[in-house]
This record gives sequence, C-alpha cells and structure tokens, in this order.
Amino acid sequence: MSKKKKEEDSAQLMEAHIKQANALFKRERYAEALNYYALALKQAPDDPMLLANKGLLFSNLSDLKKR
Repeated sequence: MSKKKKEEDSAQLMEAHIKQANALFKRERYAEALNYYALALKQAPDDPMLLANKGLLFSNLSDLKKR
C-alpha cells in the first residue's frame, strides 16, 4: 500500500470516528462519544475542533453529575 493511500485511509477513518462521536454526543451518549473522540485525537492530537468538542463533552458530563 502506498503512503498516499495509507494517509487517505487514515483521514477517512478519522472522519468516520468524528461523525460517530458527534452523533453520539447529540444523543447525549457522552461516554461512548468520548471513545470516538479519543480515536480521532490519536490521529490528530492537536486538532482544535476535536479538543474543543472533547472539552464540551466533559463539561456536559460534569453537568449530568450535578443533576
């Protein structure tokens, strides 16, 4: 497999993880969403949108614990 193909596959996989995480987040399934954000962050650890979404997720988890 060529380097370019591996990079394309990796980018597609990351996008799939992000879509799944966002869908779970919208359904308030935060623990599951966190797993998918973590997988995406392994491929792009400095991505500001992923980091912001992960922070928002933790904020929502904290709010749930206060209820």
